[in-house]
Amino acid sequence: MGLLQLMGVGPEVLAPFLPSSLSGLAAWWAADKITGLSNGGTITTWSDSSGNGNTMTAAGTKPTWNTNVKNGLPAVSFGGAGYFTSSYAQNTAISVFVAGTNGGNGTFLGSITVTNPAGGYLLGSNGGTGAGNAIFQAASGTASWPSTSVNAGAMGTTSAWNYLSGTTSAAAGSTLYLNGTSEGNAPTNGGIVAGPGLTIGALLYSGVEHQFLTGYIGEVIAYNRVLNSTELAQVHAYLSRWS
Repeated sequence: MGLLQLMGVGPEVLAPFLPSSLSGLAAWWAADKITGLSNGGTITTWSDSSGNGNTMTAAGTKPTWNTNVKNGLPAVSFGGAGYFTSSYAQNTAISVFVAGTNGGNGTFLGSITVTNPAGGYLLGSNGGTGAGNAIFQAASGTASWPSTSVNAGAMGTTSAWNYLSGTTSAAAGSTLYLNGTSEGNAPTNGGIVAGPGLTIGALLYSGVEHQFLTGYIGEVIAYNRVLNSTELAQVHAYLSRWS
């Protein structure tokens, strides 16, 4: 019998990784954190699990909560006319993540103002076959939109689940990841500036919604800094539960 067993001490049990395991978590909306609804129930608000109070409010044809959508997990369904809004505005350096499906040319999340200086970002599809090609765009405080844009390969069929992420800052530029793989980096002309709030399921473009999402979203995570490669790998591994 080992000494640890004699002392009544077992092996160390490590806590599972969660988005809150890393510093700088600004917002976290997860479908499996939604309570009080039955399958197909209409969602009016989507609480922020980061503890920062960035509650999302549904608008338009309100999205619904659906059970057992992917790997036994529930997801939020968007029908092409509904979305969520909040007053959350990004930092000048960000890392954003989303897991879901896309009907093509739909925005997973993003808000843009085209006033001078332009501000905000979008993460979604720029159209094409099936779910289209992933895209991440950000405004860096110049008069034009976008200041930086990175495109990825095809996301597959409209029912295919993917997890996308984008990081951007003045120093690091903008990088898009598709299912944990970097799809390229583009320099920014200075750091991004705060947008007018964040929209999930549509693009809020100078106060008007565009590019509504048809599909599912399982989770959205936002940090107020650019994560390093180790941290990115941790979040991507966590999001693989949607793959």
